[in-house]
Amino acid sequence: MKQPINTSLIIPGIAMKNSEFAEVTSFLSKFDLPIYCYENLCVGAGARIPHPTIQDFAQYQWVTANEHMDPSQKINLIGFSMGGMIATAMSLLYPEKISKLILVSTAVNDAMVPAVSDQLFEFLKSIETPAHLYESLKIGFSPDTLKNHPEVLQKYFEYRLGNGNQQTHEEFISQLQAVRNFKGTTVFGAMSKLKFAKSHLYGEFDQLFGKPHISQITPYVHRQTMIPGLGHMMHLENPKLLAEHLLNEISINPG
Repeated sequence: MKQPINTSLIIPGIAMKNSEFAEVTSFLSKFDLPIYCYENLCVGAGARIPHPTIQDFAQYQWVTANEHMDPSQKINLIGFSMGGMIATAMSLLYPEKISKLILVSTAVNDAMVPAVSDQLFEFLKSIETPAHLYESLKIGFSPDTLKNHPEVLQKYFEYRLGNGNQQTHEEFISQLQAVRNFKGTTVFGAMSKLKFAKSHLYGEFDQLFGKPHISQITPYVHRQTMIPGLGHMMHLENPKLLAEHLLNEISINPG
């Protein structure tokens, strides 16, 4: 008898709408893989609550997903950037429901050097002006994309400048505070003891979560894979390449 294919759930990162992953989900759907991606709290059509925590995001994603997915089936959790923190927190809430945890461009967070964390936080808080927004988005892309495909950054800049993600600056800060307050070492440490498969994909030129973060996440996952030529925003730089890597991760020893 053919083994049923587990459903996969992609959880977006900070300030990201689920529509940003349309090309990724469309590619994976061609292989008859059931895959979903829903809005987070405080962005797009997601609910708004004051001062959400990563655990609040995890609970919200789980309730939303279970309105559409078969509750009797295990799922592959795919978390992108902040979504990786949310997915990790979800895996602790419902470990018996998780087949695989696939982290993409994420970080443990509180293992960051404090000075770097403070500097990044203050920089991202200041993106209310177009100039600051453009500079903050630039660090998410690889040098090759900035040089050879500047239209990708320009398109995303115009999308964000026009409030295409339907998020106020205050809502962005509330998401940023949730990341800042996330006790990653504790949560990732507890996750690493659970029995499901765990992997991490990251771009070669991830300027947000670079080599220090990659080394910090190593003890918590079974496998890490570097995707050459890409930065943090892999789903915009080369969605097909990211989708191919996700397909591989989902297909390895299907649970």
